[in-house]
Amino acid sequence: MLARAPTVAVVVTAVAGLALVIAARQELSRTSADLDERRAALATERARLDEAETQAVRRRTVDAVLSPRLDAVRSHLRRLQEALRRRTAERDRLQRSVDGVRGEVEILQASLVTTVEQLSSQGTRIGELQRCLAGVTRALNRASLDDADGALRSLERASGHCRAAQADLADPGSGR
Repeated sequence: MLARAPTVAVVVTAVAGLALVIAARQELSRTSADLDERRAALATERARLDEAETQAVRRRTVDAVLSPRLDAVRSHLRRLQEALRRRTAERDRLQRSVDGVRGEVEILQASLVTTVEQLSSQGTRIGELQRCLAGVTRALNRASLDDADGALRSLERASGHCRAAQADLADPGSGR
């Protein structure tokens, strides 16, 4: 029972780590999509700005009309560039976070593999002990029915399992 508590903690930690990785990847995907949209908007704004500048050169007479609009577009462009810079920094920060979480998940996976191997080994040991106890129980049942020969046969059949269980108890690190 005590061996299960660390196992449950490792599994819960591994699942939590995986959830963090998944959440970080989803956030990174959303951020990348947002950056792509902003880049497209930025390209559109740059194209509009180029067109506005071309018309301003051709039509100096309407410069007074285009100048305020051009200033607004340039201002908007600067805001978009700043937003793009912030999003890029955020994406880079999230990527570093994902990389760190990925490393933690790899460590947790290795720990989980070790824990599963230990549980498998313990399952084998418990199986041997159960077979031993079942044989002893059969022998006691036979003895309670005054069947000494049956009790001895049951004990003989269980003796191999009991020796294996005793060896496992004497050397719990044997890896059986």
